[in-house]
Amino acid sequence: MSGGVVVSWDEGRVKVVFDSSDRSPLYARILDVARSVPHGQVATYGQIALIVGGCTPRMVGYCLASLDHDSDVPWHRIINHKGMVSPRSTGHGSQLQRELLVEEGVEFDSRGRVSFRKYGWMESDFADAWQSDRGGCACG
Repeated sequence: MSGGVVVSWDEGRVKVVFDSSDRSPLYARILDVARSVPHGQVATYGQIALIVGGCTPRMVGYCLASLDHDSDVPWHRIINHKGMVSPRSTGHGSQLQRELLVEEGVEFDSRGRVSFRKYGWMESDFADAWQSDRGGCACG
């Protein structure tokens, strides 16, 4: 199998696994952009999608979820538009993502949100536009 989707039954739940053995050009672009997010900073799924073009934030999430555990892509630096770590279907990834960000010096507020003004990648280009266009959180 190459570059496909595998659907299986796992502990009473449908499990969808994306085979990443043959990444599409779109996935390759997503991963290249994700690799550009510096240590100690975060970007949103939507921000990555906007930069890549031709994809949605959900597609960015699927791409990052398909990574092998030993990937060189800093997947943990990509968070949701609310400034929060998105829940993972496997359960443990969210805690790991938060721990990796904290190790890089990223702080979470009492509601579990990251300040885009303080830690946002390319903040000046995205946060103000996002807040006014989408009603998103500036988390300042």
